[in-house]
Amino acid sequence: MKAKQMDQTNHPENKGASRENKSPKASPMAMLSDVLHTDSGNPGGGQGRIDFSGSIPGNVYIDPFFTEGHSGYEESGQSEITPPVDVAGDMKVKDAIYTRRSVRDYADKEVSKQTVMVLLQAATQAPSAVNQQPWTFVVIQNRSLLKSYSDKAKQLYSRDVKLDSLPDAAKKMISDPSFDIFHNAGTLIVVCAKPIGLHPDWDCCFAAQNLMLMAHAMDLATCPIGFAWPLMNETNVRQELQIPSDYVSVLPIVVGYPSKAVTSVCKKNAEILCWK
Repeated sequence: MKAKQMDQTNHPENKGASRENKSPKASPMAMLSDVLHTDSGNPGGGQGRIDFSGSIPGNVYIDPFFTEGHSGYEESGQSEITPPVDVAGDMKVKDAIYTRRSVRDYADKEVSKQTVMVLLQAATQAPSAVNQQPWTFVVIQNRSLLKSYSDKAKQLYSRDVKLDSLPDAAKKMISDPSFDIFHNAGTLIVVCAKPIGLHPDWDCCFAAQNLMLMAHAMDLATCPIGFAWPLMNETNVRQELQIPSDYVSVLPIVVGYPSKAVTSVCKKNAEILCWK
């Protein structure tokens, strides 16, 4: 994404106005750069290169509607900009969309903190209503805790959901004591919505898709876990995970390395209800 540059003195909102020179703050992008720049320069075990050196020139046009603290850019010469990314051979967007599949069998290999940070940063590039960016994230990489949550989620689902309404395969999984709803993945990312904006849950789904596509580009696998959603909104679990009471857990997603080659599945063509 490139910022559109224009002469601010010619813009109607800025004509005749002088801009106050502010001291640039340490941006989240700069802090993330410190985390991600390992000696090899390759987060995620050498999958690719992330360059956070980009900045927006001081004469970039800032829409006055977004100057009250929720714009993606700051009003200084060192404003934030989406970093150029080169991961896993710089996969094309079309290829990522058409080849990404949900995976339900993961290798016993951990996802690094640096890689998780890259995924979260990709998630935050999603669109949101009035640019409110309502997403927040919970990251769980404690396998003992994940095992406990898997057991609790199955109990909760069996108690609160009529199992007869589920497909036979789902009923069998929920009833199986050995079934892990997280499919042996060692990382769970829960996308949570702040109570701001018009449809914060929709915005969080956009962020989740960004995260999953970036993971695919980095040779990782993902799967949204609907079985975990009721548990992630239980009061005691929310408190344990420090999720504020007025936030909503929108989508739990597991991330990991697939245990075997991912096979393609057939997708239906678009069903068009109306085209006028």
